[in-house]
Amino acid sequence: MFLFNDTQIKWDGMVEDINNLLNSGEVPNLFATDEKAEILEKTQNVAKTAGMAIKDWGPNETFAYFVEVRCTPALRAGLCFAN
Repeated sequence: MFLFNDTQIKWDGMVEDINNLLNSGEVPNLFATDEKAEILEKTQNVAKTAGMAIKDWGPNETFAYFVEVRCTPALRAGLCFAN
């Protein structure tokens, strides 16, 4: 469980990152270039094995598959509002 209140916000980008995580299941620029390349390489092989052979399969589609199939289903969110 990740819990924070308004006094813990250090910069405006924190709120934007949390909003992105809750809305899309990902945080932009979370992975370094080499980490993202490794994710793309491994995910493309898994997607092909799963029968996701798309003619114009590129890095954006591969990363979207990674987020939708690997990340979002495992994402659990709990919100707590305190006075």
